[in-house]
Amino acid sequence: MHALPTVSKDFAIPVQAAANELDQQAGDYPFAEDFRSLTHRVRRISDQPGATIHGEVNLSNVRQRPDGDLVLLDWDAAGTGPIALDLGYPLICVFHDEDLTWHPDHAAAFYAGYAKNSTGTIPSPEQIFDAALMHALRYLRFANTAQRWTRARYAINQEARLLEFLARTIGQH
Repeated sequence: MHALPTVSKDFAIPVQAAANELDQQAGDYPFAEDFRSLTHRVRRISDQPGATIHGEVNLSNVRQRPDGDLVLLDWDAAGTGPIALDLGYPLICVFHDEDLTWHPDHAAAFYAGYAKNSTGTIPSPEQIFDAALMHALRYLRFANTAQRWTRARYAINQEARLLEFLARTIGQH
């Protein structure tokens, strides 16, 4: 996907705008201080490498054609942005269920498949994790806030393990 030609439209959720939005939302939560202490990590997400990105790579946005090919749907937010955003989205929001079940086999298939087929620079595990954190923090406001916060905090507590997993899976040691 990231080998597609870069489009002239920016990704709908610019990193700095998302960080500003998170700073503003922090006061809405009973865990505001802890939440606010994490927003600086969103600001660290590099704009490079950039490519055409989708932003919500997950199974609800994929359909299978009769010939077996997979098609990625819901491109309304797509545009040019940091690749880390596509790679980060599923790390917490998909591969960790809200009940804290971790799906390492799904994550390994996704990241190893990406690394094997990538023709460009792959973001560092730290950039991928920060991007995952951005998505997890942004999604708190949509539903199950307490449960999603618990999932985000769980992932943060497992950060060293997840970074090692990413490094091993995408081949960066």
